[in-house]
Amino acid sequence: MRVYGIAAVAAALALSAATGGADAQPYPWRPIKIVVPATPGGAIDIIARHLADKMTVSMSQSVVVENKAGASNNLGTDFVAKSPPDGYTLVIVASSHATNKFIFKQLPYDPVTDFEPVAFTHIVPLLLAVNPAVPATDFEN
Repeated sequence: MRVYGIAAVAAALALSAATGGADAQPYPWRPIKIVVPATPGGAIDIIARHLADKMTVSMSQSVVVENKAGASNNLGTDFVAKSPPDGYTLVIVASSHATNKFIFKQLPYDPVTDFEPVAFTHIVPLLLAVNPAVPATDFEN
């Protein structure tokens, strides 16, 4: 897993621009929440916690992580989709954000129009594995 340090700065700048004029106070004037729509301890949870630590330092404001797991990441993602668009509730998403619209007949949110990308945060490689007794070593065999 590789975390880009620029992500915290990019998130801060994008959120600051997104909330311009919403309050008389400068952004962020209250804690920010990063919702992880998965269980604690997984890849996106670890990334979110690392990012929250970096953002807390760079923004001089608390950034907390809240796990809202369930329904193939749809519970937490839906929570953020229905949150006020004020830059204080973020979601860190995994590949399910792109694939769930093809898996579920109906989602309570639109993964394309209900969200705005803020920063590319990480790369998590995936691999296909088989039982060692299977003679396959690649897709062709």
